[in-house]
Amino acid sequence: MCWRHSVCPVIGSRSRLGQLGELDPVSQDLVNEVLAGIEKYLWIFEAHRPAQC
Repeated sequence: MCWRHSVCPVIGSRSRLGQLGELDPVSQDLVNEVLAGIEKYLWIFEAHRPAQC
């Protein structure tokens, strides 16, 4: 199984941030920062691995 199958749903969570912001803006900011960190490490990982998946 390719690692993308486990990471891509996490990144797709960004589309639901608007709904969270309506309920709790502080939690929205926290989740936004966590997703930004995951995206950063995903980009670094992609840049350093050979294209096989």
